[in-house]
Amino acid sequence: MINKTRGSDPQPFSGLTPEVVLDAAAAFGFAPDGRLFALNSYENRVYQLGAGETQLVLKFYRPQRWSDAQIGEEHQFTAELAAAETMLNRALSMEPQYAGAHLVLGAVQMFTNRAAQGIRECEHALALDRNLADAHGCIGMAKYFVGRAEETEAHIQEALRLSPRDIFAYRWMLFVGIAKAQIGADAEAAAWLRRSIEANRNFPLAHFHLAEALALLEAHPPGPELVAAYAELAAMRELSREVPIAGNVMDRAVALVLATHPNKPEAPDEVKRYVRWGSSPRGLQALVLAARIRALLDGRFNVALEDLSAVAPSALRHRVFLNFEADAAGVGADVVVEAVIAAATGAKPR
Repeated sequence: MINKTRGSDPQPFSGLTPEVVLDAAAAFGFAPDGRLFALNSYENRVYQLGAGETQLVLKFYRPQRWSDAQIGEEHQFTAELAAAETMLNRALSMEPQYAGAHLVLGAVQMFTNRAAQGIRECEHALALDRNLADAHGCIGMAKYFVGRAEETEAHIQEALRLSPRDIFAYRWMLFVGIAKAQIGADAEAAAWLRRSIEANRNFPLAHFHLAEALALLEAHPPGPELVAAYAELAAMRELSREVPIAGNVMDRAVALVLATHPNKPEAPDEVKRYVRWGSSPRGLQALVLAARIRALLDGRFNVALEDLSAVAPSALRHRVFLNFEADAAGVGADVVVEAVIAAATGAKPR
């Protein structure tokens, strides 16, 4: 169910008190026990009520920030994770010593705000198979979620030792960079984030955190010119969000993102063969915003279909998780995204 809050309050969550969160849970028929934990979220507000098997996670979306399509896709992804967890538990009941299933179950638990459970599941996987690099990578990521960031590096180092050319290596390096920043080791954070960028230069999150680390190191102290430039950029960003986008263009944007998922019937053969996970709802957000900016730069005040095709590689290439077959065949994300664009437009891939 999607509930919308109207208004343009610059602090839309100022009234989101613990009492309001608990009342919201009760309104949907849940009986919270009073325990309330705030979880990490940049744009929205996410809370965990209770703990253990009876815990409940509530997400409050920033008003006027997300479309129904974006929210609906995220809910669909959550439902898919729940279905995957059910299937994994069923598989483990028949084959409890299958290390790979324990690893994937742990990853699902981490993606659904159960980092501590996910760590235990991945440790179980490693007890069955010490050579699972992905398990070390997942544990390293989850350690800073549970306040044990100082332990992240050791797990990532082991993951890199086991699989130095892993398709997720750049993300593992990012995890260490974030963990180092969390414990105040900004110089080490910057070094790890540079390694992540060297492994994948098209990974915006690493660039963002590197800029943050360098700012904390005072490597780039902001002067008056930088402050003025930021104010101008902020105004331009707000203007870009007002560029209208027609219904058929938005439908194309949604179709492009959905086509990156290998389990979707509209996915091209390249996606079904080489992609492990498709783009998240943030891919749609980035795609639409970049298309709006391109339209403005071209002197137009509406988004065209060709804008989507032009910005899709930059918006989606780092949001598509390739599988081992892609790595072995030397197939990059750009090849996959070009196939997605071609499938949506009817053009031939380059």
